[in-house]
Amino acid sequence: MPDYFRMDGRISRQNGQYSLALNINNLLNAYLYSGALYDTYYYWQAEPGRISAGIKF
Repeated sequence: MPDYFRMDGRISRQNGQYSLALNINNLLNAYLYSGALYDTYYYWQAEPGRISAGIKF
């Protein structure tokens, strides 16, 4: 399996009791391998980004 470099990013903002965050995985669009070799290939793993919002009571 070849070596690769993975870079994830996150931007967040908090204002009083409210928060908002944006996570982006795999910024460099590298193939991510997961599991073991199956026949002649490895499984490809996709990890989407995420947006989250929160409020404190």
